[in-house]
Parts: sequence; structure tokens; C-alpha cells
Amino acid sequence: MCGLVGSVKIKSSDPISESRFKEALDEIIHRGPDHSEIYKCKSSLPTVSILLGHARLSIFDLSSAGNQPMLDDKGRIIVYNGEIFNWPEIRHELEQFGYVFKTNTDTEVILHAYDMWGEECVNHFNGFWAFVIVDENNEDNKKRLFISRDRLGIKPFYYRLSDTGIDFSSEIMPLLKLDNKKVTVNCNELASYLIYNKLHESSSTIYEGINELQPGFNAVYDLVNGNITFARYWELELSNLSEFNEELLLEKFSELIEDSVRIRFRSDREVALTLSGGVDSSVLAVAASRVLDTKPVAFTSHFPGNDKIDETSYAKQVANHCGLKHVIVTPDIMDLELEEKYLTRHQELPYISFSMLVNWAVNKEIKNSGFSVYMTGQGGDELFLGYERYYVNYLRSILNNPIRLIIEAFKITKNSRLSLSNLIFYTGYFGIDWIRNARLLSEGKKVFNDKVLKCVSKRKNNIPKNIKDYQHNEITGSQLQRLMRYDDRTSSAFGLESRPAFLDHRLVEFAYNLPLSLKIRNGWTKYILRKYLENAGLDDIAWRKHKLGYNAPTEQWLDKIIKEKNYDLMKRKLSNILLNDNFNNASIRNETRFKIFNILRLSEEMNWSEINISIK
Repeated sequence: MCGLVGSVKIKSSDPISESRFKEALDEIIHRGPDHSEIYKCKSSLPTVSILLGHARLSIFDLSSAGNQPMLDDKGRIIVYNGEIFNWPEIRHELEQFGYVFKTNTDTEVILHAYDMWGEECVNHFNGFWAFVIVDENNEDNKKRLFISRDRLGIKPFYYRLSDTGIDFSSEIMPLLKLDNKKVTVNCNELASYLIYNKLHESSSTIYEGINELQPGFNAVYDLVNGNITFARYWELELSNLSEFNEELLLEKFSELIEDSVRIRFRSDREVALTLSGGVDSSVLAVAASRVLDTKPVAFTSHFPGNDKIDETSYAKQVANHCGLKHVIVTPDIMDLELEEKYLTRHQELPYISFSMLVNWAVNKEIKNSGFSVYMTGQGGDELFLGYERYYVNYLRSILNNPIRLIIEAFKITKNSRLSLSNLIFYTGYFGIDWIRNARLLSEGKKVFNDKVLKCVSKRKNNIPKNIKDYQHNEITGSQLQRLMRYDDRTSSAFGLESRPAFLDHRLVEFAYNLPLSLKIRNGWTKYILRKYLENAGLDDIAWRKHKLGYNAPTEQWLDKIIKEKNYDLMKRKLSNILLNDNFNNASIRNETRFKIFNILRLSEEMNWSEINISIK
């Protein structure tokens, strides 16, 4: 985990403030506590000025040779956040073409790969990244920035364009610092969250003018005329796995997940893992126990006396079975008000539940235990249809067979936590768009004012009817982007790097094209993962009905924080901007109460004291 900041001015009449640039870099020092540096590029263009900043978390080659910004022998300069896990193999390939390496870093591999393959270099990478290469020495004699973000958007990249240049960063606050103007909030984007829980639907953010490079895209910024062009280099596509039987597909999955885990444990620092006791993290624990010589340390959250959200007993069973060292974390003992304040500041954008605070506590304990890197099971639900809402599209896929439809519905109620009445509710809520939209809008009208509702009226919140299309949206759209942002900001707040092993692009492509029967069968979600665990001798974990993950006592925590700090004054400050006169309405749901609290806290931490509201 590192952080990058850059400011490019293409007109000498608009110079960069170096003191302000340092303030911007200081905002992301937490991402890279091992070294920070500012580099002023020497452009061949007399009107162009470029400042690059980098905060480094040392993972490969812990010496100063790995510091950034890094230059190659042709004068190209890179700032980079992420990891290329197959860099040793790429390095070996490049050495066959005569490239000489001075460091043992993946950063240098990216520079030489770019020299070798140009913009196509990213297709050789397995990992996650956001990087910028200043390139004024190429065959086309073009002066440019080459920018890339990984296939699934695991690492962030924000930018702001102007007539005189481009600023970019791993987080939003540095861009606000560089602009030095009061915050303008895009009400259209904010409304999507407040009513529909939607963010990351497009390149826009809730901060006017600040955009996010989309996953799987490269961009080229022309240093001569200031034009920027975008090109998608990766798309999740359909392929045919019909020649493989179930046994071969399970074998192929085992190979992919174990190789993903193997290369994601590459590090010059010890790597830990998080273990909830659920299916996804248990699969990674089994894979790690099979491919690693030294068993890793696993971290689990624990809520004593609260069996509804505590999974410690399952996690202990997995840890013992796999021979892992096990650390128990108890989030209840932390200072809720203080820690939530820090969490919101680092998120920079809204989040939707206090489960984030549980993850925050686990990350804090990982850091306090001396680790800098850990592996996580994020993405397993999206790849293998783990959420209960996917049942609706699954049942829709067999509508032409009423008898089977009835049988499958009862299997679902038997092998999941949904009762028949719950399943019927889910079918209406996630299967009929107008019902869901009407319910959400009705709740929103209780507390949000006409400005917010006006923005929402222009938006749709529809779910694709085809389950393959739905899964495509979940993987490449806002669902996974939201989770990736949560993980990135939480881990980086502690100078940690989180590695989601399920999001190896090879595994993503394989999972997307798996037959539906290996994702949902007999009412069981994530069927192929459960078979993997069963084959490993973990039947009790494999065939668990209840999915918990990082659950939190949200209502209890929310009441406690609100009592400790009076938010009525803050509500009044925002009432004319976002809220109507009924924001204290006792009938509003906890989810809406949390949204109000979250926005109030965000306005505090991101300096919304004097904000503009932009409505389009």
C-alpha cells in the first residue's frame, strides 16, 4: 500500500505551489509510512511543470533503492501504488530481452515492461495497481502521462482536470488541498447514496470536478494540448467451460485459488490473513495451509455474549484444522466515537454500516501485531453468488418450470437463513424494480428535502433480470467498487496493504463463466467453495447456513455514539441543504438514521462547514 500525488501544469502562467503540494502529500503519509518524497520533473516542454509525490509502504526490496518517484535510464518517471504479484516471472522474461535490473521491486518491472510492450504492458500484470508514468521519450515523440488502474479497481485513482493541467492522487483530500477552494458537493451523486445506497456508478464522485479513473482503463494525458483519452483494456467476457465436467472444474478452481494465494503471499514482510469463520475466508485459510511452508497468523473479530453476530467458534475450528496461529480481536472495547471519527475521515465518501468499524478494529490489531500486509476474502460473494438477493434471479431463471421452481424455493428456505416469507419479500423487493424504488423513495421522503429528492427523480435503481448480467454488474460496477474502497481506506489508514485473493483476474473470469449449478445448487450459495471445504475435511464450515462476515451491533453502537455527542446542532446546519424538518422522525429505519449520522460526520471531517451544492 502506497500513496501518490501529482500536479501537472501545461501553462507557465499557472505555476504549482510547492508548499501546497507538500501539504497535499502530507495528507496521504499514512498510506506509506516508510518513506515520502517529492520530485520536480524536468520537462522538455518550456511551459510544462510537473510535481510528483509518493508515500511508500515497503513490501518488496525494503532498501532505499525501491523508493519513488523512480526513474529509468530513458528518463521516464513513475509513481505507483499497488503490487504486481507475478513480477518475478515478468522480470525473468524481460531479462531474456536484455533488460538489466537495479532493484528487486515490481516498480522497476513496470517501467521496463512499459518500455518493452508500451500500453499493452498492463495485460501482462497479475495484481492491483494505479500508476502514472511521465513519458517524454518514446518512438512516437509524444509528450504524455500514461495512467493505468487495475482491472477491478482495487487500488484508487482520483483526478481533476482543468484548462491548465491535471491533478491526481490516491485519495480525495490531497486534491481538495491542491485546489484550496471550498468544497462543492454534487447533489446528484450524494442523492444516489442517500436514497438508493449507490455510489461509484460512474467516474464522478460526490465532490464536484473530482473524478475516478474507472477499473480496467488506461488513460493518456497529452502534455502539449491538455487532452486526455481513455481506453478500456480489460472486460469481463463470456467463455465456454462446457467441455469440463464438475470434477475437472473443482480441480481447476483449486488450482486457481491456491495459485492466487501463493503469489499473494509473496512479500519481503510477513503476511497475515483475516478469518471470519465464513466460507470465503475459510477457503483462503485452507489454500494457504496447502501452498505455504510457514503457516500464517489469522485475525478474527469476537463479540462475547452475542451469538447472533459472533463467529469465533467457527474461526477457531478452521484455524486449528489448518494449523494457523490465531488472534482474537474484540471491537466492543474500543472508543467507538473516536474510532468512528477516524474511520469516516479516511473513507472520505459515505459508507453504509458499522460493519466497517469492526473491520477497522481488526486492521488496527493487525498493525499493532507488527504486520504490514494481510490477505482478505473480499469478492467471494460477488464471484460465487453468495448474497441471498441472488436467489431471486436464480429462481427467475427457472420460471418456465413451475414444479422445479417450487422445489428450489423450499430448498432455499431449508439451506439458507431465509424463511419462506423472507424469500417472498426478497422476490418482490429484488425482483420488481418499482416496488424497491417506491419503498426506498418513501423512506427518503421522511427525512430528505426537495433538493435531494429532485436529484433522485432523475435516477433509476434497476436490477438486471438475467442472472449473468446481474453478476456482471456486481463484479464490474458499483457493488465491488464500494467494497474495494472500504478495504483500501481502512487498511491504508494504518499503513497496511490488504490483498483480496479472490480478485485474481484469472479466478474472476473463471468464476463468472462457471455453470450456475456450481454457484447455487439445492438452495446452497457458493456451491463450489463449499465442495472445496468439504474435500478439505471442513464439513461443518462448508455447509453452514448463516452468513455473518463483519457484522456489528449497529443500533446499539449508533445510539451510544449519538448520546455521547449531540448531533442536533449539526443536523440544523445541514437541514436547509439536505434534510427536511422531520429528520428526527421516530419512524425512520436504522439504515436511514445511520445515513444521516454518516453524512453529518462526513461533513465534519471533510470540512463541509461552508459548502456549495451542485444540482444538475
